[in-house]
Amino acid sequence: MEWVKLWQSIKLSFKNLNFRCSQKFIRKDNQMDKKLINREIRTLSNYSSLPLLCFVILSQMCSYFVYFIFDLLKGTDIGNDYGFKMFISYCLIYLVIMPLILLIFSELRGKRVGLSLKTCFVKPAKPVGWVIKYVIIAIGLTYALAFSSSIISSLLESVGINLNTTDISFGDSPFGIITTVVALPLFAPLFEELLFRGSIYRNNEPMGQWFAIIVSGVAFGLWHTNCVQTIYATGMGIIACALYAKTRSVIPSMIVHFVINSIAAVQQLCSNGIDTDEIIGVNPEYISSHIAQISVLGLSELLVFGIVIAAIVLSIIELVKHRGRFPLYKGRYNMSLGKKLGVYFSAPVTVVAYAVLIFETIANALYGG
Repeated sequence: MEWVKLWQSIKLSFKNLNFRCSQKFIRKDNQMDKKLINREIRTLSNYSSLPLLCFVILSQMCSYFVYFIFDLLKGTDIGNDYGFKMFISYCLIYLVIMPLILLIFSELRGKRVGLSLKTCFVKPAKPVGWVIKYVIIAIGLTYALAFSSSIISSLLESVGINLNTTDISFGDSPFGIITTVVALPLFAPLFEELLFRGSIYRNNEPMGQWFAIIVSGVAFGLWHTNCVQTIYATGMGIIACALYAKTRSVIPSMIVHFVINSIAAVQQLCSNGIDTDEIIGVNPEYISSHIAQISVLGLSELLVFGIVIAAIVLSIIELVKHRGRFPLYKGRYNMSLGKKLGVYFSAPVTVVAYAVLIFETIANALYGG
């Protein structure tokens, strides 16, 4: 009997030892899994931020090149044409830099994870009525955020805080008009949507759609490096990403971008040569001589106001209808939001890219772009 008890105690000891060893290996495996997951998230983050960093570097090189060329042309008619300068700058940005960045992303990441830009242009996965409704909501809410940005800027100015904003007026020369008509309504919606919704947002989706929507929207806002524009550009970026998440097509967000930029282009063209002091002072002779431009400006403002009201009404209806629930894919990583943000924004390329964008935004606000 004593031998039997001894043998049982020995077997029990080995069983406990095996259990402790197995628990130790499980903990090691879990730690390895966490390390692999964190590494995977940082890789994803680096590739999402790489286009932003590339754009900052290449656009700075482009601006130095343009300034150098126009320093050589100083004193000539073409050298003094601000519209021509902007025409060259935007052609380089949208026809050279943006395609190059999209190509780099496609070769380094897109092909590896199956993010072909061709798949962005599929038919929206929602009915036409749904798309129209949410396009109106997106446009209206973006304008509402733009109004809020203007109010905040005015309030800051009233207390002596003046923030510089980038002037997007290209002048009234032929090249300035061409830039206004082509760069704002055509180039920007195409290339920016492909970059931010078609590439960066889709690459961030494994983190969860809500996470990707917010982070990609903030990236779009900071990318403008304009303190006032950053607020509503972030809102527009979030809304555009949400549209893509629901429709699986970049077409609705391109429509939103096209409409907003087209209205801005029309207002910019009609504002050329307009003296607002004469209008505010109700100078009948001046108003009658510029009646066409003033009428178009007035109609565009009424259109914007109408879209904002329609968007607010539709938003309230949708919120009541869905009771604030908009379920989206939660992502493949089972971790808290704080942990996701911590790992995502600890990626080296992301740290540098966002630090540079924030620095440029603050510098432009304080000293001008």
